[in-house]
Amino acid sequence: MAAEYTIRNMQRCEFDLAVAWAREQGWLQGPYDADCYWQVDPHGFFVGVLYGEIIAVISAVRYDSSYGFMGYYVVKSEFRDRGYGIQLFNHAMAYLGDRIIGGDGVLERVEDYRRQGFVPVYQNARYSTKSQLFDASGEGLRELSTIPAASLLAYDDVHVPAPRHQLLRCLMGQIESRSFGIQENNAVTGYGIIRKCDTGFRIGPLIADTAESAERIYRALAGSIPAGTTVFFDTPLINQNAVDIAQRYGMEHVFSTARIYAHGAPRLPMDHIYSLIGFELG
Repeated sequence: MAAEYTIRNMQRCEFDLAVAWAREQGWLQGPYDADCYWQVDPHGFFVGVLYGEIIAVISAVRYDSSYGFMGYYVVKSEFRDRGYGIQLFNHAMAYLGDRIIGGDGVLERVEDYRRQGFVPVYQNARYSTKSQLFDASGEGLRELSTIPAASLLAYDDVHVPAPRHQLLRCLMGQIESRSFGIQENNAVTGYGIIRKCDTGFRIGPLIADTAESAERIYRALAGSIPAGTTVFFDTPLINQNAVDIAQRYGMEHVFSTARIYAHGAPRLPMDHIYSLIGFELG
């Protein structure tokens, strides 16, 4: 490897380049997501630089001492298969250490990730549809801002490998976003967020104890934006109730990814997880 190739921490302004490259690869991006993602771990974003030019990017955020997630792995096309990407990838892995490491990889690259110690555990799918005006009324359904933050965050903690409080607060505070939850007998039983993205809106996360609650929250979210707007829904395929919602509302399958883990896999109540924040941060 040429001595002129170096790896260093990404600057916040350079993360916008990584987002642009991800968009070019067909990875859905939100106009306000970058600031939220960056806050999770500002030290967990890296660039590969050749003769002063950034040719590769990657994120490897530490959620806590036990869990991390990798994403935004892009190498400029003219520099691929020359060893630059794998050197950056290994640097990101070293930064995360012996944590459980998650990621979402395109299906055709699964065997490559196996060679780096990752194991595919299940598949996620992106679906899309057009929003409609739904009747989403019902007992306990309310704006998420009216639910005590401590109750919401405690509920979310049960459904993720590591707390993501700051990330959730940031997503909920985005302009062009709406969020709803269900609280019954002072207990949170589900919540969801819809936020602006490149070509419409994306729902995520959406977590609920039951399929009925998840569908009520979905209807509230999808019905909160102008009718006819494109809505994206990133769901784990091992949650059949989530797939059923996608099919019931006429969603089209866009593409699938493999959820991969290194150093073991977290045990989560996947039957409660209906839509993800995104493929970049899990």
